[in-house]
Amino acid sequence: MTSLVPSHTGLDDLVGHALNHLEGLGYAAGTLANYRNVYEAFLRFAEQEAETESLSTALVQRFLEHHEIPADWTETQVTFHQRHVRTLMRVLTEFALHGCFQRRSRIVSETKLAPPLQRLLCGYEEFHVKHVRSSSETLRTRKRQITHFPHYLDSRGIGAASEIQPSSFSNFLISRAHLKPATLAGVVSALRSFVRYLCAQGEVSGDLVEHISKVRVPRDARIPSVWSPRDVDALLGAVDHSSPVGKRDYAILLLAVRLGMRVSDIRALRLEHLQWQLACIEMTQTKVSYRTYQEGLKREPSENTVRIC
Repeated sequence: MTSLVPSHTGLDDLVGHALNHLEGLGYAAGTLANYRNVYEAFLRFAEQEAETESLSTALVQRFLEHHEIPADWTETQVTFHQRHVRTLMRVLTEFALHGCFQRRSRIVSETKLAPPLQRLLCGYEEFHVKHVRSSSETLRTRKRQITHFPHYLDSRGIGAASEIQPSSFSNFLISRAHLKPATLAGVVSALRSFVRYLCAQGEVSGDLVEHISKVRVPRDARIPSVWSPRDVDALLGAVDHSSPVGKRDYAILLLAVRLGMRVSDIRALRLEHLQWQLACIEMTQTKVSYRTYQEGLKREPSENTVRIC
């Protein structure tokens, strides 16, 4: 049996601290009441099982089984309520492991930060817009990846960059350990970029970035999926060509399967990119490469205009 919290911490205290943490993250009163109801049911179950001293994976699994909720996240045959209870128990487990819970990326920016941390986050975004000249998609991705780190610092009572320690990075990455290696590698890259910005602004020492661990992602870690020509033809044949929406979807699929265009490039495609006389598409790709100059952080985008015929 794997204990997730120290044995001297009771489940009552754990649930209370978790609810206080969620309230600090800006969760609505109705949502907190819902969480509290589920956790109180869990506490009653734990009391019946005579396991009220600490949280364990086995206890959580038995609680889910008691309510006929599959603990396996690959199981899709679950009701909305079952999925909801399972999610709430995941939140409690994550809090027990890391002492904090990371809000979803799409709403994490709504949570208030300590003013010094908020100022640094806004400054980093402004720096990328004015000096790095990142594309809007790259900036949006970076901001989403970076925002979790200041929120993690805030949850640990760290309100200024000067208080960041090397252990802050390792503990933060442990809290994100549920992510896939490739996704976690992106988080690490964004975190290094953010710390380099802090260093350039004189907020932290220059060697602090060296304490951010790298994530190795083997090239052959994931076998790519390949569709047969028969599957592609079946997919294209299933699209309804009689409606405007169907025609749009058919065009999108053709761009992907015939021309190999990335999703980001298809989304950015405009009528002016279509060169009718030449029977080709000419556009600027979303994913760009940069040349870094030794004299500083100044970067210049390389030629990334492509012609697809």
